[in-house]
Amino acid sequence: KIDAWQYALLMFASCFTVVACILYATTVQKGAFKKRGAAITHLGFGLMIVGVLLSGYKKEVISINTLGLVMDFGKPTMAENAIESRENVLLFRNTPVVMGEYTVTYKGDSVSTTDPRTFYKVHYERRDTVTNDLKESFTLYPDAFVNPKGQEGLIANPDSRHYLTRDIFTYVTSVIDPEKRPDTASYKEHKVREGDTVYFDNGYLIFNGFNKRVDDDRYVPHATDLGAVSANLKVYDVNGYLHDMKPVFILRAEGIEVVEDTSRSTGLFVQLANIIPEEDAAVLLTKQLDPKDDYIVMKALLFPYINVLWLGIVVMVLGFFISLWNRTTKKN
Repeated sequence: KIDAWQYALLMFASCFTVVACILYATTVQKGAFKKRGAAITHLGFGLMIVGVLLSGYKKEVISINTLGLVMDFGKPTMAENAIESRENVLLFRNTPVVMGEYTVTYKGDSVSTTDPRTFYKVHYERRDTVTNDLKESFTLYPDAFVNPKGQEGLIANPDSRHYLTRDIFTYVTSVIDPEKRPDTASYKEHKVREGDTVYFDNGYLIFNGFNKRVDDDRYVPHATDLGAVSANLKVYDVNGYLHDMKPVFILRAEGIEVVEDTSRSTGLFVQLANIIPEEDAAVLLTKQLDPKDDYIVMKALLFPYINVLWLGIVVMVLGFFISLWNRTTKKN
C-alpha cells in the first residue's frame, strides 16, 4: 500500500518501464540478441526503481526502544534526540533483548592492530513462540571507528542478514568510549597448576602450562631480558570453547613486567603475575568487567524485497555490456 501520490506515480512509471521494455525487446526488436542491450538496460533501471520503492518506502525498524530512554545522538534539540532514541536499542554485553521476532544479544567486540575498525558481535535468535524451539540463529558483525578528521563522530558500517524476500541491516549508532569506561571490577588472585580451572561469571578458563617460546606482537624483547614465558589458557563459556588467552610474564634485569591479555567477548582480563618453579605453579590475576560497563547502541532495519533492487542493478549492468558488445562488433 502506498499513501503518497508521488510514490504511486513513481511506482506506475517504473512498472510501465518494466512492462514496456519486455514488450519492446520481445516483439518489436528483431535480429540478434546483442541488439537488445538498450531495452535490457532500461528494464534493469525500472526494476531498480521498483526495488527502491519496495524496500525503502516500506522499510521497518525492529530495534524499538521500549525502555523510554532518551539518548544523545548529537541532534540540535532534545526532541530530535527523543525521536531518534525511539528507533535505537541499548544492548549491554551478554544481556538478551527482544527485538521483533528475534532475541538479540551483544557478545562483545574485537579489534586488530592493523585495522582502525572495531567489530561488534551481535547474535540473533528466533524461536517458536509456542514450543520455544530454536528456529534460526546467526551472528552479525557491524563495525565502527572514530572519524579520523577531528576525532569526532562515529563512522559505522552495517552488516546484514540476507533472505529471499527481505534483508535485516544492523549497524552501531553509539558505543562507550574505552578511555571513559568505568572500572568497577578488581583483580582476583588464583594459584594454579597445569590442568586447573579458574571460573568467572559466565564461563571458565583452563591453565594448560607455559609456552617458553613467546610469539606475541605485544611482547617487545629488550637487551636486559632474562627470560619470558606465556601462560597457555583456554577460555570456555556455557556454549563451549571460545578462544585461547596468552598473558606474558617477562623477567628483566630491572624487574618483572607482565603483558595482560583480554577476552573481549567475556570482558575478562588476565595477567600472569608470577611463576613458582619449585611448585610447578603460576599465579594468575583475573578481572571481569561488569556487563553494565560495556554496551552499544544499535539500530536494526528490515528491508522487504531489496533483492529486486539488486536484480535491477545486475540487469542494468548486463544491458550496458550487451550494448557495448553490439557497438564494438558492429560493422562500419
